[in-house]
Amino acid sequence: MRGRLHRRQLRRREKIRVQDARNKLLLEGSIGADNTYTFQAPAGDYTVLFLGGDNHDATIQSADISR
Repeated sequence: MRGRLHRRQLRRREKIRVQDARNKLLLEGSIGADNTYTFQAPAGDYTVLFLGGDNHDATIQSADISR
């Protein structure tokens, strides 16, 4: 399974963090040149945090990500 997030017109400083249900950091990366972040979905429930800077942050639960 793979999770994939699409964002338009992002700057390179945007970060993605993937955390488990206990908020343990599992993955961390940056948005790619194609404006996506692709990752191997971890087992169990997880949260994806989009840290866009300038208070442009978003939290997405694993149940809301298509696989």
